[in-house]
Amino acid sequence: MQLTTHGRTISLTHTPGMHWLLGGGFVVLGIIGAAAPFGLATGVDALRRWELLVIALIGACSAGAGIWLLARSPRSALMLDLESGRGRLQRRGLAMVETTEFAVDGIDAVELEHSKDDEGGDIYRPALRLRDGTRLIVSTVWMHHGPQEAVATLSKALARPVVRS
Repeated sequence: MQLTTHGRTISLTHTPGMHWLLGGGFVVLGIIGAAAPFGLATGVDALRRWELLVIALIGACSAGAGIWLLARSPRSALMLDLESGRGRLQRRGLAMVETTEFAVDGIDAVELEHSKDDEGGDIYRPALRLRDGTRLIVSTVWMHHGPQEAVATLSKALARPVVRS
């Protein structure tokens, strides 16, 4: 998560590169695994049909898991122009681009969402709470480190309270 300021413009970007690397690895290995029974691997003549089917199914599941991970890990970019009073949140992911525009003075609070990972560790993600009740989740990816500092900096720059949830 990277927060930068240029004059009266604040940018917060999150590029989940490790998620992309992991998801891409699952896709590549899954495609290789799914294609192995169909001539990519040698010695497949010695295997039974059901064994070939299981190998192809495991490969397809791996590729599917990688695509699922990539689809759930878009790049997020929040830009707040304090001079013009306009804000924009853009997410770019696998076959999707989503842009939300809003007024900066419509921000009621900066939110730090908290949860636990599968091992019981603390994970966070930043969000903006607008006066009309809308919650804009800045990054859909949960992180161990980074959002806490970004939320504190946004709160100070916008003179809005931090809300923990």
